[in-house]
Amino acid sequence: MSPTPDLSPARVLLRAAAQHPRRPSLIWAESGLTWDVATSAERVRQAAAALAARGVGVGERVVVCGPNSPWHFVVHVAGSWNHSVTVPLSPRLPAGQLLELLEDCAPALVITTDEVRALLSSAQRPPVDPLVEHAAAPAAQTSRAWGGMSLPCPVLTFDEFADEVAAATPVEGLPPACSEELAAVVYTSGSSGTPRGVELTHANLWWGSASFRDGFEYCPGTDVVAVCAPLSHIGGFNGTTLDAFSHGGTLVVFPGFDPELVLRSIERYRISQMFLVPIMCHLLVEAQARVDADLSSYRNPLIGGDAMSADLEAKLRGIGLAPIHVWGMTETAGAGTMLAADVFAEHPGAIGRPFPYLDLRLVDADGREIITPDVIGEIEVSGPGVSDAYYRRPGDTEASRDGDWLRTGDLGTLDAQGFVHIVGRASRMIHTAAEMVPPRRVEEALRRLNSVADALVVGVDDERWGQIVGALLVPAVGAAALTDGAALPGAAAEHPAALPNARALREALAGELAPWEQVRCVRWVDALPVTSTGKPDPTRARELLQD
Repeated sequence: MSPTPDLSPARVLLRAAAQHPRRPSLIWAESGLTWDVATSAERVRQAAAALAARGVGVGERVVVCGPNSPWHFVVHVAGSWNHSVTVPLSPRLPAGQLLELLEDCAPALVITTDEVRALLSSAQRPPVDPLVEHAAAPAAQTSRAWGGMSLPCPVLTFDEFADEVAAATPVEGLPPACSEELAAVVYTSGSSGTPRGVELTHANLWWGSASFRDGFEYCPGTDVVAVCAPLSHIGGFNGTTLDAFSHGGTLVVFPGFDPELVLRSIERYRISQMFLVPIMCHLLVEAQARVDADLSSYRNPLIGGDAMSADLEAKLRGIGLAPIHVWGMTETAGAGTMLAADVFAEHPGAIGRPFPYLDLRLVDADGREIITPDVIGEIEVSGPGVSDAYYRRPGDTEASRDGDWLRTGDLGTLDAQGFVHIVGRASRMIHTAAEMVPPRRVEEALRRLNSVADALVVGVDDERWGQIVGALLVPAVGAAALTDGAALPGAAAEHPAALPNARALREALAGELAPWEQVRCVRWVDALPVTSTGKPDPTRARELLQD
């Protein structure tokens, strides 16, 4: 029997450093600061020593919560040396949500910004939701207090961690082998609405990268890869980025999405591959009219997170780009399907065919495979890159499985050539700018406002964002005026101009909902529409808001 392959990202980085020590490795896009591969390998050795000095051991979680930075990748690859687990979290989440996720993953160390550390130190622990499944945590973890007191693990800023790394004596020798060990927990709302940590092993991440390599036909050592999508998402964390860094390639890291900086950097660094979501593409096209950057190196514009319309594809071609449409999930390490630019016109609206190392099928309500074109079924996937479990959620894990297949929650069809078309979600989840918004969370927040008696939240189609968050609202009796006095289209007759508009609602819920969860479209009604069985009717709500 063949031995288990060693898929350690530290192992390949060290070998690349020996072969190509002076090749550019990590580039801070804002400042232009650049490490070569030899420097990156040395920092990984030092970071592994710094983590060990803090007692971070096998299976323990290290949270990285901040704007995109090269440190995300250094921490992850260094963690593979100790078999610790990287947990990337968004710094844009409200404090209550961040505390929920920190309690869920129980980290041994948090690396973040000054702002997030101050926010966490002053925030109050969120109430426990009895509907959220939690496995029993060790007593030592559950007894530690959150919010308003000291946090239950060390919290360092990026600068403080960098200082510890610089002072550390690099570990010597070769890193231990990695394969089926847990490498990362990446949170996703998926189809449930409740954030769940997806367990990804080193093998999962490696097979995802192998699919990207063969599908996009790039070389991690010679292509220049960039990342401006959030590293708290799988599309940023493993969307060819980890592959490029660990294999000694060049990775340009943007702290966020600044379209003009991205365009100038494509020209300056000859970026050849980068993942974008559709709203980024619209902004990039608009900025290119001002910047007129040389984009000839950008060979693989990877567009995903939402549908790429024919109009957007034409706009990208108009600035000289040949976009590749991609679809993937956190649970598939990012690699799902792709539609090459060569065949986009032949399969308009498709998300393509599966990557080389992923199997995909459609099933009907009885679990039978669908092979007939244009018949709607749920998409299921299987393969070595597919996660086996949700962190500390055995019930969710079991519910998501159909034997060896993962239920994705996406509904789709196959065309006559076997290309997959997504037609919607099996749930009410709202998909906006590559973020998944659970309507229940937004509805509960809205109902807590004095002006709102009831709420029904749905996704409203939008060309730039895919969907935006829309809400039908029933006013509370005697609701106080929060608007500027302007008339509200669709307002309940007895409450003209005396109810908050979308902007006022966003301001009222700024500390409770993430930016992408905020309501962008509002209509006040006397009563929520209901189905024939008396349940709230999301389809009718969507029609009213779309009007």
